[in-house]
Amino acid sequence: MSNATGQASAVRPASGADANGSAHAEQRTTQQPCEPRLSPRQRDVLREAVLHEFSPSERLFLVLRWCERMTLAEIAAVMDMTELQAVRMQRLIVEMLGSIVPDQAAG
Repeated sequence: MSNATGQASAVRPASGADANGSAHAEQRTTQQPCEPRLSPRQRDVLREAVLHEFSPSERLFLVLRWCERMTLAEIAAVMDMTELQAVRMQRLIVEMLGSIVPDQAAG
């Protein structure tokens, strides 16, 4: 690109974009979370289980992962754990949720 004097000038991409103006993949998506397909009764059972049967760290993980949509690496840093521990916690929580609402775990 040249400026008014005919000299070449460097164009710096905007923050979060490359030289072609494309956004980096690391940017967070702004799409709305999917609507759960739970009956009102299932939602009540799930809410009670999360409030009374999950530990505070498991509840924090739920909020960070599915409400804040943080990556496992980000959660590991926030919760002062390794990424492997975050993966294990996610697996445990998914299993616990599947046992609480078994109709939804299958599909």
